[in-house]
Amino acid sequence: MARKLKCDDCGEIQHVLFDGYAFGDRMLEGVMFEARLEGEDDFAVVFAPGNEHYTKKLNTEYWLSEAKTHAAELDIAQCPKCNDDVVMPGFESDDDEDGEDDDGKA
Repeated sequence: MARKLKCDDCGEIQHVLFDGYAFGDRMLEGVMFEARLEGEDDFAVVFAPGNEHYTKKLNTEYWLSEAKTHAAELDIAQCPKCNDDVVMPGFESDDDEDGEDDDGKA
């Protein structure tokens, strides 16, 4: 089954957003990236619109490569429509065989 990006409030979405701080520290703090699923385990990553004034000064090839690596490891990202958290594919909480989630609730 193909993995999809899905927001609990907005439904299926085309891409998610994430901040560059996690892998670029203060240099990329507040710089948002867009990640789109390409196939089962790959992401296409671009700088989110509105960052051009800052990103034109960067080694964009390097930072987009770093962002792509980071996107593959994300467990939570941001919905571009409502700004809520989006649980990334592969990190969804599945019910255990007994019908309870990992915290023991049904």
